[in-house]
Amino acid sequence: MNKNAAMAVTIIAILALPILASLFANSLQPVLSNPMIPVPGSPSTTSTSGITSAESYNWAGYAVVTSGTNKVTDVKGSWTVPAATATCNANQEWDSSFWVGIDGYKSSTVEQTGTDTYCYEGTVSYYAWYEFYPAASITITTHTVSPGDSMSAEVKWISSLSTFKLSIKDITAGWAFSTTGSVSVAKRNSAEWIAESPFDILGELPLTPFGTAYFTSDTAATTTHTGAIGTFAAGVYVINGVCFPSKLPVKLSTSGLDVTGANFNVENLNPGPEG
Repeated sequence: MNKNAAMAVTIIAILALPILASLFANSLQPVLSNPMIPVPGSPSTTSTSGITSAESYNWAGYAVVTSGTNKVTDVKGSWTVPAATATCNANQEWDSSFWVGIDGYKSSTVEQTGTDTYCYEGTVSYYAWYEFYPAASITITTHTVSPGDSMSAEVKWISSLSTFKLSIKDITAGWAFSTTGSVSVAKRNSAEWIAESPFDILGELPLTPFGTAYFTSDTAATTTHTGAIGTFAAGVYVINGVCFPSKLPVKLSTSGLDVTGANFNVENLNPGPEG
């Protein structure tokens, strides 16, 4: 099997469960959120600060990756809901997703919650969602989201109950939502703060143009350490999103962490909706 064929098989395998689940979902919205689809040969370089650079076909942002018995127990983050910066026309479908979660960097299990900036046939919609592997994402229909809203979210492992608690809050609108779920096969080996190019049943959607997404107050906890992204001594990855399959151009560029180690941004480098 040649390299391109092997990559195609890998991507199909990674996406199979959420895509199949989406066939039974009552929604015109895309499947969220898929595990990271890594670029072959990535990660490649490690900076003097100990942060490793990685490339992905669908993710951009940061991940803290653990090993052995060191498990992720909590992840928190905040962001401002990015507005679409281009007109959504008829016969178009674009999407950009922003979330925090546990798992997905090197495992198929995902426990995540976030917001989407979504264009479908002339209408841009903004909504919040959550997801427990292996089911498709669930749109939170009881609350509304608007561009510019300040969001905060948390995914927490409750060891006494062997469950995850997902919480998301719209600070601007004044609402909060939480839910719990069990994922018996969860690896709990990574925490993430991500801007994503989602997929639907036909494949990767073009990104909704959004300018820059700002992530703040980003912290995680494992069985051995609690703190901002930049305080983890090892296993920190900065992820840039690239186009499939050429890797060029870079579509989502992730900044360095600020001096607190808890804040960064992801810039959409494409002036229009691109895959």
